Amino acid sequence: MDEKKYVLKPVKELPKRRLRRETVYDDLVDEFLASKEKYVEVLMENKKPATVLSALRKRAKNKKIIVRSMGGKIYLERQ
Repeated sequence: MDEKKYVLKPVKELPKRRLRRETVYDDLVDEFLASKEKYVEVLMENKKPATVLSALRKRAKNKKIIVRSMGGKIYLERQ
């Protein structure tokens, strides 16, 4: 007879989800919205452009901001 390699442990309830932390990307988007600039280039140290682009696109949804990548650089545009 094979011994099971797993355990099913009953729990009374599921653990609560952790709250999402505010990030530098949230601050960046808020600062852009507070500025009066129509266009800005985003420069971040120690981050790959693809990472910054992805994070900013998620945060720009429903905020009237367009995130663009041109020539390896990232830009924010106010709609």
